[in-house]
Amino acid sequence: GYVSIMSPQIVRNSIRIGAITAVLATVYIVVRYARLLLPDLTADVLDALQVLVAAAIGLWGAALAIFGKLQQRYGFAKPLVVELLVALSMFLAVVLGILKSKWHFGKLFGLVDPETAKLNSLSILLYMDALIKVVHTSLPIRWCVLWPVELAVLLSYPALQLFLGRPADEHGNGFTLSFLFCGLICFDVMGKRNLEHYQRTMFTTLINERTLRAKAEFQREGAVGTDRNVFTTGSTRSCQQSSVGTEYL
Repeated sequence: GYVSIMSPQIVRNSIRIGAITAVLATVYIVVRYARLLLPDLTADVLDALQVLVAAAIGLWGAALAIFGKLQQRYGFAKPLVVELLVALSMFLAVVLGILKSKWHFGKLFGLVDPETAKLNSLSILLYMDALIKVVHTSLPIRWCVLWPVELAVLLSYPALQLFLGRPADEHGNGFTLSFLFCGLICFDVMGKRNLEHYQRTMFTTLINERTLRAKAEFQREGAVGTDRNVFTTGSTRSCQQSSVGTEYL
């Protein structure tokens, strides 16, 4: 069916996404660690923890790539299982993206002072938007399986603003950013749904064409077989009549 046909593409693109994520996380860790070693740069605990979170993201990407490579070579999981596992891995990517936000990570574990700390909301918004775009454009996962991930991404930033609050230097931007972010994700979801509808329509059209072609070939073979039987029967009767006439003479 549709899942079986799309499963190889999910596996191939999972390998690519995981490999690219692992490489980018490695580069980030190297650059970040090099900056932490500079003598004129003051680093705190959160800076070191951000390196660990980046390492976790890199390990997530490596695990996704390894899983895809093993599935591509051995095929140990069914297409539906592959689809579910890849979708579940995106939940982990959402959690890691939240922890990658320095302010939210510190606020969650009580490591920052909301009155003095500063928040760069664009980093977490860009991460979530990039994640949902990669999932929509590169992974042909069915919408009925993918919608929980989309809902988690959609509610991630507004939920953080609601339960963890926002820094003192960000007064009126929280609602505006949340509103724009939700609108952007909704348009992405609509595009994904339209793309899946188009893919399913083309898949149905292809199946119908193959079915009609198989029926036409079957009917043609049946007609040819009938003609051959008629020709053989007629030839046999003619031979029998000729032999009877010869014996009579």
